[in-house]
Amino acid sequence: MINDDEKKSFEKNYKLALRYLTRAIKTELEVKRYLERRKANRIHIQKIIEKLKEYNYIDDDEYTRIYAENKKKALMSPFAVKYGLRQKGIHGSKSEKIISKVFSDFDEKKVARDIALKKANKMIDIDIKKKLSRISSFLRRKGFPEEAIYYAMEPIFELADKDS
Repeated sequence: MINDDEKKSFEKNYKLALRYLTRAIKTELEVKRYLERRKANRIHIQKIIEKLKEYNYIDDDEYTRIYAENKKKALMSPFAVKYGLRQKGIHGSKSEKIISKVFSDFDEKKVARDIALKKANKMIDIDIKKKLSRISSFLRRKGFPEEAIYYAMEPIFELADKDS
């Protein structure tokens, strides 16, 4: 039998979770961690998560789709998106399928080259070695594989050869 204190505690924690979700869409793990930081009862946390899922306030699949679309617009690679989602507690074949669908028309090599050329054009008075180092580091942080980075750096090498 649930006493009044337990009921009040549950309602308080449920309202905390709702308020947390009003700021931005969150994953199940993020809500769980938030409630744990707020010292919520573990049994309450599980019930709150179930209730939030029931009302579709938490939907990790929808979160994955939105997150992947936003990161694609920010020119992040699929690898970086997978890593970011793993940090938020989302992984597995279902999220892989969603990411693959979102990035189906994403040409990593072309995007990496476009980014590299844009960066190179902004770095006018910088030594070529520093320029190459900064651009390749930037592309790595964006999650691009080495193959795409090498492809992206080719025109910059060519420009450097012409300038020499």
